[in-house]
Amino acid sequence: MTIWTADSLAKAIEGFGAFTTTVVTDTSISVVAKDQDVPFVVAIKGNYMSVEAKLFDDSELSNPAHIQELLLKATDLLELSSFTVREVDGAKVYFILGKLSASTSVENVKLEIETIAEELSEVIAMVIKQNEIDSK
Repeated sequence: MTIWTADSLAKAIEGFGAFTTTVVTDTSISVVAKDQDVPFVVAIKGNYMSVEAKLFDDSELSNPAHIQELLLKATDLLELSSFTVREVDGAKVYFILGKLSASTSVENVKLEIETIAEELSEVIAMVIKQNEIDSK
């Protein structure tokens, strides 16, 4: 199987008619579902690719330690997703992500995007609830 390029993957994903894509770099694209406004980044890194979306900034959390524990526990409940924290412009930012082979079918990439979108909504609801509890 051939490994995807950003251009070829963007065109293939657009072919479903449910997404708008933008090539960001030679190895990454931004994908937005037409029925949502959440941007996903698909990054191709050698033999694998990641699909990810921003969850929230650390500054938005009442108790980051509780949220980190919640996310660690939630990982067992999610089908294809995991979490990471990165420093972006001096702030800790939480992301939800999934990884695939860079030669996987476009249908599998679509499934990954759709699954992460569903799980993103669930995780945000859990975090909002925990944040409300922590702020009391």
